[in-house]
Amino acid sequence: MAPELTPELSPELTPETILLVQQSFRWLLPEAELAGAAFFARLGRDAPDLARLLPTRNSERRRRLVAVFSFAVATLEDFDNMRPALRAAGAHYQALGVGSDDYARFGSVLLGTLEQVLGRAWNPHLAAAWGEAWEALASVMKAAAAETRAAA
Repeated sequence: MAPELTPELSPELTPETILLVQQSFRWLLPEAELAGAAFFARLGRDAPDLARLLPTRNSERRRRLVAVFSFAVATLEDFDNMRPALRAAGAHYQALGVGSDDYARFGSVLLGTLEQVLGRAWNPHLAAAWGEAWEALASVMKAAAAETRAAA
């Protein structure tokens, strides 16, 4: 049975936030392979315990990361369409041993990677927009993980 939606599970992203995230992600796409490699390198450096949970030296894994973010960014305007995939990811990451606090570390790696890859295009507005978007995504995954823990 699906949980009752609460404000935490039903994030509201402003149209401006969605536009900034989608536009900057399009800028990143020509460098998608580089971005994936940079993300996993940063993850290994900044959060090696999380990196060990993911096969990071695999180009297929980097392509999947870009595909996942492509889907997430494209569906920010229809967050409910994305919710089942986010809930499944949260349950999966819970089974791998990812804890609630790990989402903030993952988000920090993501934002650092975006800053690195986007270079001079990165600015405080983009940082805030991506931070809000990541928090929205992570809130659904963390809620699903908590439900998985509670059901175990």
